[in-house]
Amino acid sequence: MLEGKLIVGGVDLLEKAKEQQVLLDQSFKVLEATTKKQEKIREEIEEKEQEQLVVEEKYGNLQEEAAGKTKKLQKINQMYKSAKAEISDMNQEHERRVETLLDDIKQLTKEMRLQELLINYT
Repeated sequence: MLEGKLIVGGVDLLEKAKEQQVLLDQSFKVLEATTKKQEKIREEIEEKEQEQLVVEEKYGNLQEEAAGKTKKLQKINQMYKSAKAEISDMNQEHERRVETLLDDIKQLTKEMRLQELLINYT
């Protein structure tokens, strides 16, 4: 009985309270949806930042790996050049020994023929 009669200044206060409650509920839902959306965006930003850090770390690791491999490659290349030079020196030494042996063989053959001549002459 009093519920229907709460009208002040031509405005039904109960109806106005109900409308305000509906508006308040709608505003709360909008606020809740906005808050969820902001949280989702915040999570996406954090995820992207983490991905960026991983990419930067990989890039740093790749640079370090490339630098390490370059250094190792240079070292191996130096070792290769050194081994190649040593093999070349060994080949030259071998050729000198072969030449010396051939010269010795020639000299010994000459001496042997001379000895044979002397033996056959006597």
